[in-house]
Amino acid sequence: MSNAFETAVAALIDGYRADRAGQRGPADIDQKIAAARKAGHKHRDITNEADRRWGAELIANAGPR
Repeated sequence: MSNAFETAVAALIDGYRADRAGQRGPADIDQKIAAARKAGHKHRDITNEADRRWGAELIANAGPR
């Protein structure tokens, strides 16, 4: 994966974290996704990877039931 892809995924995850905390996410998420798309990555692939990593982070931080 390219640096633009990783940057876009990280920006989306930062947005997810901010949303969960009741705050606004980074203002440049759209620009980072656009840069990754310009580098040849599909929007769907970017969001799927961000969702996968976010889900893993939530599970890891869930603690015992």
